[in-house]
Amino acid sequence: MVPFMRAYTAWFALAFETQMVVMTRTAGLVGLGPLPRGEAYRMTAEKLPAFIDSGQKLGMAMMRGAPPAALFGIWSAPLTRKARANRRRLARHRTRTSRS
Repeated sequence: MVPFMRAYTAWFALAFETQMVVMTRTAGLVGLGPLPRGEAYRMTAEKLPAFIDSGQKLGMAMMRGAPPAALFGIWSAPLTRKARANRRRLARHRTRTSRS
């Protein structure tokens, strides 16, 4: 049961981080908050490298014989790291902009 709970936790972390990034970017694009210059381009350009990295890690884990319950966590880890970094970067920009 524990491996499946890890997969669920990985899924929840990915869903939370991506939702926060989408919400912040959408608010910035419609003018409800500050958005760093070039963010519209960045949000499309970062997708392909993140999914390639994710797919490579998943493929390597499958070739090594990782258990099925661990595969989602292995696949989602690079995506979650990228989304978390985006959320933190956007939060820093929002805080820095609101102070000035």
